[in-house]
Amino acid sequence: IEAAKMRLSEVTDTEIHYHDESVTLREPLSRDDLRTLFRAEMEAIRRLILETLASVGRTPDDVDLVLLAGGSSALICVQELLADLFGPERVPTRQDLYTSIVRGLALTATA
Repeated sequence: IEAAKMRLSEVTDTEIHYHDESVTLREPLSRDDLRTLFRAEMEAIRRLILETLASVGRTPDDVDLVLLAGGSSALICVQELLADLFGPERVPTRQDLYTSIVRGLALTATA
């Protein structure tokens, strides 16, 4: 299921494949499905970002660059939300999404 969710960052449609001793599941999953499934969470994230910026007297226009880190930032619906708020040019796609946090922790530990 996780693999299908992550594939949607690269393709618009995929399938969930799951097999256990007594269960076999093959279910289509699209980006639109993902947007629907995560609608409430995306709205909560949007609100939190706007409230956090407002609490320091800022707006999304005041942000120069958004750095993605961690697995959740690889979700297409998260990337779309951030691009919508900040502009796609300020939300570059990174290749080190899964290692950037660990790398930062390692750098902090050696300082």
